[in-house]
Amino acid sequence: MPNAIDTSVRGRPDMNTSLAVVFASFNGGATLPRMLARLAELDTTGLDVEIVAVDNGSTDETPRLLAHAAASVRHMRVLLHRPRGKNRCLNAALSTIQSDLIVLTDDDVLPAADWLQRFEQAARRCPEYSIFGGSIYPVWPHDPPAWVLNSVPMGSVFGVHGAKLVEGPASPDLIWGGNMMIRRAVLASGLRFNEDIGPSSGQYTMGGETEFNARAAKAGCRFLAVPQAAVGHLIEPAQLEYDWIVGRGYRSGRGAYFRRHQVDGKAPPRLLMPAVQWRWFARQYAQRWLLRRSADLAKRFRADWDVNFTLGWLSAAMEARRTHGST
Repeated sequence: MPNAIDTSVRGRPDMNTSLAVVFASFNGGATLPRMLARLAELDTTGLDVEIVAVDNGSTDETPRLLAHAAASVRHMRVLLHRPRGKNRCLNAALSTIQSDLIVLTDDDVLPAADWLQRFEQAARRCPEYSIFGGSIYPVWPHDPPAWVLNSVPMGSVFGVHGAKLVEGPASPDLIWGGNMMIRRAVLASGLRFNEDIGPSSGQYTMGGETEFNARAAKAGCRFLAVPQAAVGHLIEPAQLEYDWIVGRGYRSGRGAYFRRHQVDGKAPPRLLMPAVQWRWFARQYAQRWLLRRSADLAKRFRADWDVNFTLGWLSAAMEARRTHGST
């Protein structure tokens, strides 16, 4: 069972806890300099830390930036994994790691100096928990407009916790890949990230870490929120543009379908959507057309988001039907 974890480190206060930080990057040159600078400033007192960066075949400054960091940051190494996909990169890195604790993050975050200390303290304090999640807050390039703050689902669009993360037992869907830690015993049980979803090329399906967490929960893992283990998520100016934000709805819909119907690998439902949902979709589509030139971006966004989300859901449903050979 994944929760049958060796807690010998907790009983040996004289030992340094081994901890690995893992992240993937594809053309992350715009954010990596700030992120790598923060990694160099982390408090690693009493920790045996390894940093593993996976270059996903970048064509920008990423290879040079990572190589320079590896030469200057203690115990950092870089892997090259060309097949596109964040989850493919994570799985490739995880197969090389022997650390007790593994912290997963992204190439566009700014961790606090005590980030790893907070995670390690939680792991020692709560040996019955297997997966830990820290808080993620936005680092805006400029003050976002009111409609973004009031109408946009912060988690689905920006990968940040819209509400304050509360310390203690947590739902698996509140632990996100930009700031999570797992015990090595979880991997020893055979769990890995699903390489068919998560950030990749094209209209990928969102939710790679929440799908992983759903399977981990079914296997008996327990989840703990550690809000003090905080990172800031760098939001780029282009990510505050209306079309970019609305476009996340499609990927979010694909991810929602996958989490609802495909975590267990079962055949998809016979109906793409219930009749009542089709009627709702028709109303939202009409509303979207009526509001297409509206100056009220909050109302316009809600209609656009609902339509794109549903189109993503339908896309995933039809793809699942083809895969399973349903009629």
